[in-house]
Amino acid sequence: MKSIQLSTFLILLLSTVFYACNDDEINPDNTEDNATSIFKVVYEQSGDVDFFVKSLELGEGFVFADTQEEAPITFLDADLVQSSYSFINQEPQKEIELAVTAGWVPLENDYAEMKVTLKIYKDDILIDTKEYITTSEDVSSVNRIKYTSE
Repeated sequence: MKSIQLSTFLILLLSTVFYACNDDEINPDNTEDNATSIFKVVYEQSGDVDFFVKSLELGEGFVFADTQEEAPITFLDADLVQSSYSFINQEPQKEIELAVTAGWVPLENDYAEMKVTLKIYKDDILIDTKEYITTSEDVSSVNRIKYTSE
């Protein structure tokens, strides 16, 4: 149990540290006139997901695509129980930045593997697909990606 709590804490800490590294200045170019794109993010996870501690950082302004309910900025392990999630930003954005973190929780000594797939759409056009595979032999995996409307 302590290892699960420690792993969760470390993943949260890593996420917070990487998120805090962003430029905190307000970008004057990110005005309504320049913010022209609607982004959609589809998060899918498969494999031995119960053996990993996961997190997803979306940033502000996203809603669940199916319900239009406001989405949290950060999803921690207990928030990521379904096999897929779909998010869309409410207002046009100039850019979005995402972070996906996965860390191994040694519940058993067997080999485990999970895959996270991110599909990024800009104005209803698929612009990128990222696949991240994390195994029980990895310590942790932090993947940060940024997309702009340009």
